Amino acid sequence: PLPLNWHRHWLRSNLTERGQPHDYIDQFMGHENDQPPGLGRYSNLTYGGRQSLAACIDSMLAELDITAIGGLSCNQNL
Repeated sequence: PLPLNWHRHWLRSNLTERGQPHDYIDQFMGHENDQPPGLGRYSNLTYGGRQSLAACIDSMLAELDITAIGGLSCNQNL
């Protein structure tokens, strides 16, 4: 059987294959070390970086024919 967190590994691998920066992926997935949380108030992720990650995830969802949950789409303000 697949491990319970298989989807996180799949997402991380796909974001890496699509050229997203590792430090952005780490912060987005909560793997930051001694840095502000990726999506928190004091995050050092840029707006453009967050948009790039969101667009990449939206693209993967579209390819899989999965509808994004409201509030998580890059088509909305981040």
